[in-house]
Amino acid sequence: MTEKSKYSLYNYLLLLGTILMLFVFTKDFYFEYVETKAQSQTLQQTITQKNEEYDKLTKIKSEINSPKNKDLNLKKFLIKFSEDELLDYF
Repeated sequence: MTEKSKYSLYNYLLLLGTILMLFVFTKDFYFEYVETKAQSQTLQQTITQKNEEYDKLTKIKSEINSPKNKDLNLKKFLIKFSEDELLDYF
């Protein structure tokens, strides 16, 4: 073996050992990063869904509060009643 190939073999082994040590010490950080990223994507999807629901509710609220619906008597639908009173009525 020549002197040059001997040093290149040592350099290769040193590089391989360094990469292996780097993987061993950083694998937990990597897996934690992947898990955090997945949770972040899930939360972003949830936020998007909730914003869409909020927009729908805001639209319904504006339709209810519009002048054309002001003359409707919506309070009669908000009356609380019990089943006993309803059965007694019938």
